[in-house]
Parts: sequence; structure tokens; C-alpha cells
Amino acid sequence: MDRRRFLFASLAGALAAPLAAEAQQAKVPRIGALLLSAPQERFHESFGEGLRELGYIEGQTVLVEYRSVTAGQADRLLDLATQLVRLKVDVIVAYTTLSGDAAKRATAEIPIVAIAADPVGTGLVASLARPGGNVTGLSSTIADLGGKHLELLRELRPGMSRAATLTLASSPLARPFIEQIQLGARSIGVRIRPVVVRGADDLDGAFAAIVKERVAAVIVQPVLATKRSADLATKYGLLSVAAAGSFAELTTSTVHSRRSSKSEWPP
Repeated sequence: MDRRRFLFASLAGALAAPLAAEAQQAKVPRIGALLLSAPQERFHESFGEGLRELGYIEGQTVLVEYRSVTAGQADRLLDLATQLVRLKVDVIVAYTTLSGDAAKRATAEIPIVAIAADPVGTGLVASLARPGGNVTGLSSTIADLGGKHLELLRELRPGMSRAATLTLASSPLARPFIEQIQLGARSIGVRIRPVVVRGADDLDGAFAAIVKERVAAVIVQPVLATKRSADLATKYGLLSVAAAGSFAELTTSTVHSRRSSKSEWPP
């Protein structure tokens, strides 16, 4: 079973109990979607497609309450999760580890289907085989990809001797993310300059500091793989990579935009 099918199988299982208990009352089940740094439109489209595969029609046979924030607003996740609990949703879908943690702190009763990296190491679940509590879902390998990203950057710039990491201070994945990259860096002789930000407002200063250190590339934690990060990496001519497909699209879009403006980027 692939990751997508497992995710929606977990969601179907979480909805099954409330549906059975409330069938006589004809209540439409309600899902809470708690998102961090995910384009809501793209998530909405993909999520709606998955629901249809399960036989649900959003807005008719199932209701979805979306709550989303950017990386700079991560401290609002607990408040948003509490809102979903107050709405008495039947299940919460939490996108990212921070969202899962916020949902778990907000309720010990409502089932939570989380898409998270290293859920065991961050304490989201007891183990992958036996999660325990009210949390289930998918585990990603984002932290482990850090070393692979470094290898890719080294292929693009063979003489690279220094690189930076950009991580979010409040993320439980920041430390393992940096550790995996540093482990890979030692094996190929690259020095790593960790740069940590507290939110989106710190990005300008962070990229300025990275450039001052004369590093060639930056590996961006997915939670910070935003348009602003892509714009700044392009502005300073830094190689940049993140385990988020949207980041490559944002970077490409920024490059094309700059090339079309003679005042900023001569053709």
C-alpha cells in the first residue's frame, strides 16, 4: 500500500466510528485540517480528490474545516487546534510534525491522522508499530534527506567546501535535520554553517548572514521552503535545496521573473 492510500485508509478508519454511532441522526462528519506552511489550495485539491476516492463529497457528505499558518506563525498552531476541538470535529488531519504536536496537546480524545517526520523521535507517537494514544498517520524521512541534498549540491558545484543550513528554532526536527547534514558533510569534507530563525521575519537577516560567511549553498528545512526563502536565495545567487517540491517551483519562478526584468537581472 502506498503512502497516499495508507493516509486515507487511516482517515477512513478514524471516521468509521463516528459515522456508525451517528448514522441514525444523519449527521455529516466533520474533519479538521491543521496545516503548517502548506499551500492551502494545493492541499485542498489533493485532499478533496482523496476523499472522493473514499466515496465522500466535500461540502455534501463530509465537511472540512481548514486552519493554516505560515512558518512565521507556528506559535498559533495550538490555538487553531483548540478551535478545531471546540468545533467538535470527528478527526484532525495534521500536516507536519508541529501541527501534529499542537493537535495532540489540544486533545487526547479526537483521532489525529498526522503527516510528520520522525514522529517517534519527537514524541508524537510511542512507536511506528504501536503508536498508542489518539495519533496515527505517516512518517516521512525529511531529516534523513539532508545528507542527500548535500551530495546533490556537491555534484552541482564540485569545489564547494562550505554550505549552510536554515532551520526553524521551534521545530522539533531542526536538530536531527542539522545532525544528518553534518554527518554527511564530514564524509565529503564540507563545513556546515547552521543558521536558525525564529520565524519568517528573520529570513532577510539569515540570508545576509549566510552570504557574509561566503558559503556556496543553503539547505532549507521544508517548513521554511517559502517564496521569501526562494526569492532571497536567488537574490544572493545561492544554490538552494529543500525537501519540498513547491520550493523548486518557487525558485524557478523567481529566476524567470528576474531574468524578465532588465533592471534587476540583465539577459
